[in-house]
Amino acid sequence: VLRDRTEERRFERIARHTEKLQSVGTLAAGIAHEVNNPLAFIRSNLTQIHRMGERVEACHSGPALDTKLADDLVDLRQIAEETLDGIGRIERTVAGMRRLVASGEQVRRRVDVNEVVRDALRLSNLGRDAQLAVETRFADALPHVEGVPERLAQAVLNLLVNARQALEGRAGRVRVETCCNGASVEIRVGDDGPGLAAEIQERIFDPFFTTKDPDQGTGLGLAIAFDVVRDHDGALEVQSEPGAGACFIVRLPAC
Repeated sequence: VLRDRTEERRFERIARHTEKLQSVGTLAAGIAHEVNNPLAFIRSNLTQIHRMGERVEACHSGPALDTKLADDLVDLRQIAEETLDGIGRIERTVAGMRRLVASGEQVRRRVDVNEVVRDALRLSNLGRDAQLAVETRFADALPHVEGVPERLAQAVLNLLVNARQALEGRAGRVRVETCCNGASVEIRVGDDGPGLAAEIQERIFDPFFTTKDPDQGTGLGLAIAFDVVRDHDGALEVQSEPGAGACFIVRLPAC
């Protein structure tokens, strides 16, 4: 029996890209917050530099700089460093968002898993939610893995978004950990939400399976994470009990 699945595959590709864009939309408010914070002190620093410039001009034809202006000028280097740091934060945030929505083939290389997880945490911006406590623990001297960091960041980001959704409307903790386990590097993303029943765990990585309302997602977030990890010769599993939260474990071969 032969069946043409061209349209099915095309629809699945469109749906997966839509899920990625929905993730970006969900994070838009957090990204705006992440960008606005450094912008605020950049504006403040530049305003201070402008005022100092006006006072320097006023003193240029005078006898000497006043003591207060001299003291302020001593801080000029620190002001510039803070401003450049803020610009760097904005650049990294924007670059991360651009990589997140990028398409096409990407070259594999040696990847620092800790950096991938930090990028995903920065994009998820879980810290802006006052009800969430985010706990992180990164292993030192963690072996590298071979892969595409942008795709791995997408997978971890999906797990973080899933953890936040599990705690929707309640106070709780999200725990993120990296460690080495034999020949594998592990990423663990856990929450103390309501947990998952056994029948849900069996289908949690199925495409389009979701326990949320239809207008809250396509059910592809965890499926995409599963596919990304599988494409990197790894495995993704969940450990959970009803009422005891859930922990998603990514295992990637070390190189």
